[in-house]
Amino acid sequence: MKILHKTDFPYTAFGGLLKDQHSVWIYQDRIEHNLSDKDAYVWNLEDAIQDPTIQKLIERTQVSSTHPFSTETFTVGVCIVLPEKSVLSKPVYVVYPDSDSTEKKVQTLILGSQFSKGTFVEIFESSSNTKALVQVEAHESSKITHVKMQMQNETTTHEGVTMLCAQRKAVVESISISLGGEKSQNFIQANLAGEYSSSIMDGIFVGREKQKTSHDTKICHLVGHTESFENYKGILTDQSHGVFRGRIFVGKNAQKIQAKQMNRNLLLSEEAQIDTSPELEILADDVKCAHGATIGKLDPQQLFYLQSRGIPQKQAYSMMIHAFVSEVVDKVADENFANWCFLKIEEHLHVSR
Repeated sequence: MKILHKTDFPYTAFGGLLKDQHSVWIYQDRIEHNLSDKDAYVWNLEDAIQDPTIQKLIERTQVSSTHPFSTETFTVGVCIVLPEKSVLSKPVYVVYPDSDSTEKKVQTLILGSQFSKGTFVEIFESSSNTKALVQVEAHESSKITHVKMQMQNETTTHEGVTMLCAQRKAVVESISISLGGEKSQNFIQANLAGEYSSSIMDGIFVGREKQKTSHDTKICHLVGHTESFENYKGILTDQSHGVFRGRIFVGKNAQKIQAKQMNRNLLLSEEAQIDTSPELEILADDVKCAHGATIGKLDPQQLFYLQSRGIPQKQAYSMMIHAFVSEVVDKVADENFANWCFLKIEEHLHVSR
């Protein structure tokens, strides 16, 4: 697969979101990008998997043998490596353009070398059924943020697996925003493999009509002096059905760890459903773990208050939805992307101002 350096991308895509941004476009026969080598190295999968360092990344972020993805073959994808001490000033947008295929299988490998820092945003807007595997490793004292925006056609399915691994003093962060697909399934796992490493997981899932969306997360504290923070929010309306399962595993030698997990959900109709299941498996004794889940509706008193101030009902709904999701969306450093996400969420719920 060819690797081409370009500057003339179709920046009108996604409402002009990618203008003046780092971006990598992965096609069936080539990869196009505008990154300089001092910022990041861009490889095709075929070459990347021959490299010993990348082989170790794949080993440390391997999906469980019981997961269906363990036997899948991914032929289209990219490997992006941040060199030592590389600090990206803006996010890298990773785009898999729509194709004529009925099913798309894509794989993304991301490696942060020592003392590096970068944010990577994947956008899935496709009319094809999609299976997407992401494997991320952050080496010592690095921070890698992976953002996934899924807004596929509602006649499609999306199956996604994101595997993250943090070495000593490293931080891995996952932000998942799921809107599209008739049926979407996401599994996200973070392995804290080095002391003083940490994981941050945030997510938003939105369902309408008869959509089915599920998020299954797992955070593994494999060594001591590690910490994790997880915050997932669901918004469901019409006859949609959401599932959240969040697991925290603490190994027997993982003493002095801290883990917090929360799942909050809004049901905007009587027929919408949510199944939420926070779980803990703790084999150590010197730990601090907390988890919880809430299910509720928009506060009618707050809605009445906004309307009493002359704000139309639809705009009041939009403001309340905005407030609910902002805790997650605002974490993305790119303000234009955050505003675009707010717009897409509001459009999906038919509450655009």
